[in-house]
Amino acid sequence: MKYFANITIAALFGLTTLLCGCDGGGDSGSSFDIGSNDPNVIVCIGDSITQGYACEGAPYPSYLAALTGKSVRNGGIAGAQMHDGINSAQAALGVKPGYMCIMYGSNDAIRERDIEEVVSSLTTIIELCRANQTIPIVALPPPQTGEHAIFNGKLDRINEAIKNTCDSLGVKCVDVNRAFGDTPEIYQTSDGLHPNAEGSQIIAQQFARCF
Repeated sequence: MKYFANITIAALFGLTTLLCGCDGGGDSGSSFDIGSNDPNVIVCIGDSITQGYACEGAPYPSYLAALTGKSVRNGGIAGAQMHDGINSAQAALGVKPGYMCIMYGSNDAIRERDIEEVVSSLTTIIELCRANQTIPIVALPPPQTGEHAIFNGKLDRINEAIKNTCDSLGVKCVDVNRAFGDTPEIYQTSDGLHPNAEGSQIIAQQFARCF
């Protein structure tokens, strides 16, 4: 497993406050015992949207560092699906993060993954976090546009299952999907799947509302 890049940003970006934010009660830094974990460290795991593959601008973990003032480590891997997050979570937890931001589902929709398998993998990731006393925060990935829009039906069903899982387990859930809405201008023009700098800032802001 590759090393996680430690990202720090000196300047805070001027982002407009959006609705949606962090839903659900879930764990919180003030009431949840994070043990020996570092409350100033966040690890973000996910696919190419998290990694910043072919990103026009910085990936969202960079903006999240600026917004929270915390050390944010980017564990995104291009092409990853929810089941790949199990290995990523296990590797990331070794740095004793206080928080883990989790966003998978885009590739699960494209690859037509079974929704029960997606939910089972997400549950395992959440259990790994809690066993490590790391606070999990899960996001509903953004809709897809252009040639990828055909996958939105499956993505909607996956996101519904992710939200239901978070509600049942008492995990904070970030509705990035609703925050993006029908705004193709915040995607890279080349594919309709990966956000541009503005889109990455929106993702970061939604996660930041949980801190």
